[in-house]
Amino acid sequence: MQFYPQMLHLVLSLLLGASGTIGAPEADTIKFLPGLQKQPNFKQYSGYFNVADNKPPHYW
Repeated sequence: MQFYPQMLHLVLSLLLGASGTIGAPEADTIKFLPGLQKQPNFKQYSGYFNVADNKPPHYW
């Protein structure tokens, strides 16, 4: 029975991650990561979600 909640969490995380890359603003693209000898060959984004008056959560 514990497999189902873990699988559901994985599927939802993947779907949410995929939708984030489609809707992420180009200004939030990470172009360089200091300290890495070899830079990743895939797109990464970093920014903040727009939420109410609370501190906005960060995404990467």
